[in-house]
Amino acid sequence: MIKLRTTPASLSTNDVKAMMLEKGFYGAVGISEENENEFSNGLANDYEALAGGNIILDRTTGLMWQQSGSSDQMNYEAAQAYIARLNRDKFAGFADWRLPTLEEAMSLIKPAEYPAMYIAPAFDETQRWIWTADRSSEYPAEIWFAGYYGGYCDSSTSGSEIYVRTCRSSKKTGMI
Repeated sequence: MIKLRTTPASLSTNDVKAMMLEKGFYGAVGISEENENEFSNGLANDYEALAGGNIILDRTTGLMWQQSGSSDQMNYEAAQAYIARLNRDKFAGFADWRLPTLEEAMSLIKPAEYPAMYIAPAFDETQRWIWTADRSSEYPAEIWFAGYYGGYCDSSTSGSEIYVRTCRSSKKTGMI
């Protein structure tokens, strides 16, 4: 199993570029930038749909993901409220859903097999970009997000409207 960082961090653009190369992730840092690792196919994820298809278990990373996520884009504060509701309601039987780190979110990006979406077909395409738990060290008011429409990551202010797709570490419950 591949271990990814689970705790939020403050990351510079250079930190993110180094992470992309170190982990072998596919994608660019910035929407108009070159792919950092163009010969990579990303992680060799091993997905399994659970809970009636509402969650996707990635056996490669040990992460459990929402198959879809939020149906609407929202600012970062609203994203935190969305996650609190998921946990209060025990979405799929769990109460420890969280925003992914940028490392975790980028682990889902794959070279596009169909127009513009750089994420496996196991996931809903509505969430073209998702918030992460990581902040920019260069622009402290900005938060990193992963863009599955285009295969990239970037940072934006907390007032921006971006989708949410939560994850959780499945090892906590022994569910792998």
